[in-house]
Amino acid sequence: MKNCNHRSLALAISAVLSTGASFSNNAIGAQLEEVVVTAQRRAEAMQDVPVAVSAYSAEFIEKARLVDISDIVATTPSVSFTPFSQVDPQLFIRGIGSSDDGAGGDPSVVVFQDDVVFARASGAAVAMFDLERIEVLRGPQGTLYGKNAVGGALHMITRDPGSEFGGYVGVTAFGDHGRFESEGAVNLPLTDKLAARVAFSTKQSDGYNYSLTTGRDVDGEDNTSARVKLLYQPSDSFSARLTINTAKDDVYGNTRKPIPDGSFAKNAGAVDIHPNPRVRQPADDGYLKRDITGVDLKLDWSLGMGTLTSITAQRTVDIDWFQDLSGLPVPPARLQTQNIWREKTDQFSQEFRYEFTANNDKLNGMVGFFYLKEDTDREEEFRRAFFAIPGNPPGQTPARSNPVFNQDNSTESKALFAQFNYQFTDKLGVTLGTRWTEDDKTIDLAVEDLSNGALPSLAPATELYDIRNSETWDEITSSLSINYRLNEDALVYFRAAEGYKSGGFQTAPASATSASVSYEPEFAMTYEIGLKSEWLDNRLRLNLAAFQNDYEDLQVLQLVEAVPGNVATLVLVTDNAATAEITGLELELTAAVSDSLTVGASYSNLDAEFTDYTTNTGADLSGFKLRRTPEDSSSIYLEQTLQMGSGETLARIEYLSKGDQFFENDNRAVSFEPSYDLLNASVRFTSADDAWSVTLWGKNLTDELYRSSSISVADSGFSRVGAPKTWGLSFRYNFGEN
Repeated sequence: MKNCNHRSLALAISAVLSTGASFSNNAIGAQLEEVVVTAQRRAEAMQDVPVAVSAYSAEFIEKARLVDISDIVATTPSVSFTPFSQVDPQLFIRGIGSSDDGAGGDPSVVVFQDDVVFARASGAAVAMFDLERIEVLRGPQGTLYGKNAVGGALHMITRDPGSEFGGYVGVTAFGDHGRFESEGAVNLPLTDKLAARVAFSTKQSDGYNYSLTTGRDVDGEDNTSARVKLLYQPSDSFSARLTINTAKDDVYGNTRKPIPDGSFAKNAGAVDIHPNPRVRQPADDGYLKRDITGVDLKLDWSLGMGTLTSITAQRTVDIDWFQDLSGLPVPPARLQTQNIWREKTDQFSQEFRYEFTANNDKLNGMVGFFYLKEDTDREEEFRRAFFAIPGNPPGQTPARSNPVFNQDNSTESKALFAQFNYQFTDKLGVTLGTRWTEDDKTIDLAVEDLSNGALPSLAPATELYDIRNSETWDEITSSLSINYRLNEDALVYFRAAEGYKSGGFQTAPASATSASVSYEPEFAMTYEIGLKSEWLDNRLRLNLAAFQNDYEDLQVLQLVEAVPGNVATLVLVTDNAATAEITGLELELTAAVSDSLTVGASYSNLDAEFTDYTTNTGADLSGFKLRRTPEDSSSIYLEQTLQMGSGETLARIEYLSKGDQFFENDNRAVSFEPSYDLLNASVRFTSADDAWSVTLWGKNLTDELYRSSSISVADSGFSRVGAPKTWGLSFRYNFGEN
């Protein structure tokens, strides 16, 4: 536990407490805005919801420049993120996440947009633009959401069409590394019953790493996204909303760097690794291409005591991805592995919900049905060259291999779910929920040798095979929460919830035997107590949550040697840990210190370890820390508004801290990542009529160096490094009712 994390927590609290004396004088009239969420599928004040949820409004999203998932992670307690690549975002909430990107697996943390699930992680990291708000729910979610989520859920709610003409356009034309960004939306009232909203986003940059191999900048950005929404409301009792989404990524460079560069990476001194972490030496720079299209139709009918909702959605994600996993030249590197990943996923989902109130609004309930059909066709190719003897002595010939793992997976998931809340008195309420889930998966797994047997090795496979495997899992999970209102400004609650995630199949099984065996579902039991409170006439908001997660059969990913002792056969394997326990404390605080000054802070402490886990290689990891789970994380921001002439200036500074963590469950030293801190700041001037604004912003202003992901081999870590200092000058113009 690093002192800097405790220091940031102390700073957050003292920043508020030290100004406490001035609240009575300076904060007259200054109150925090009410945050409305739909975490329980109905519009409620966040402070009335007995669930650990963090919510970010459209205004906060713009001020904090939350433009992708990593920005949400940085400001939300108990949430972490491993960007293995843009098409493989590995989200963890309260220590629970999934690193398995195979066609036969499921994410532990599920991303939704406008109630539509992004079932494959490869299509979840999308551009965030024209949002109404973002909600992050921590802990198992299943009795309210169509798709089950054992660890938690992230829900992005985009803006619906309105009845007035208006919109906005924004551009970042000046910035680091050739940065250019644009975003905009226009609201079009077509008739008195029909309205449309068209929104778009583009993002380009040259990349903040440099390849010695080609002399080019690498790891940049190139995304174009667009969305069209049509809203038809012929009466107060019916509405129909049609949404069409499209996104395209075409990024040059997809590189790694050996950090730390141990003896294995240096090949016993034969490799000269450039000391600059931003200078890369891959045999190939790599690339990332992704196309996403989606369409969904939401229908709402007012029937009887409530509303019947139907959500029908179709989504296609097409990926072509190339990465040199070692980032080293061959020769003289000892092991080179190039990974080519081609995947197409077609997803269809249908959800029905009936939400109602009864007994003079004392009873609120919802019953629902969910169906998901997902077909994933995935090819994963490995190009490997391996020198058996360190140092590459003269005359040694590398063993080469070029296998392709073909996966064709079909998943059908069905669920019935319900939740009922009864308010016994003005102070006491009880919520009960239950869910039945059935998951059917069928997969064709095969290995093809592109060398046609001409090469002496098939690594990481050990044999050719072509098999079919199928499994069905079903489970009933439930939740109970009790909430008690101490007064009109303070709510305490207790929640117990069961979580479930279906089993699956290996991503790149080395043999027919491992391909024919599935891994089992994982289960969670969460106990949580919390406080939602507001003080000083809604000028101070303090939310607390303490929890314990007991996990059984937790699905974990590890890098193992398919042939023991042969590092050339390294392959990722998912298996089930017997049990794990996670306890934690979360704090969120916001204070309107005065009409012009707002302070916000968050803090989380996690103790996450395996209580019983022997790996499939026989290693006993009981007592080891779970990967990607910082013991401490915290954030604090200050916003100061100043009147300047006829306009207004908003200055914002933000300090983020992530504690020590491991990239591997075996806690090997090379996978240890020490704590790091990030400093962000911005200054925005807005005209008096709110028609235009200009913002100068910067992120990671101290240019902190940290690893965002790493693959550990022997004494070396093949890593991706977080973004350096970035900055931009952004302009925005609003017109009409934007």
